[in-house]
Amino acid sequence: RMPLAFADGAPLPEAGSSAAADSAGRRWFSGVGSGDRVEGVAVRIGDQAAATSVAAGTIAVVATVTPAMTFVLQGAAAIVAAHGGLLDHGAAIARELGIPYVVGCRGVEDGVRDGDRLLVDGARGLVIRL
Repeated sequence: RMPLAFADGAPLPEAGSSAAADSAGRRWFSGVGSGDRVEGVAVRIGDQAAATSVAAGTIAVVATVTPAMTFVLQGAAAIVAAHGGLLDHGAAIARELGIPYVVGCRGVEDGVRDGDRLLVDGARGLVIRL
């Protein structure tokens, strides 16, 4: 995997997970986001070149969003990204598509599998694995 941050020419270690679990055993992840609440099935996009599109209504789970992923993400019900902020590509693309998003959601790549049912609450910046 490509390092996402550098200092003095060397890759920085990734920050720890933002994952937790509630009393019912549901795992949740936090970040920053915007938009409504939606439920859907997770589709992990690890290599943007390998995916041509996501099925309508699915929730795209990615490490980070690049501008090249715009066409891949059309049809998604929401975008969840492990890295990024409110002014990055993922947030901008989600706003243009009119869908909820949560970015800076550390640990989501390892904590969510394809087919997991997710609740994305953009307003609260939460992703809950149901």
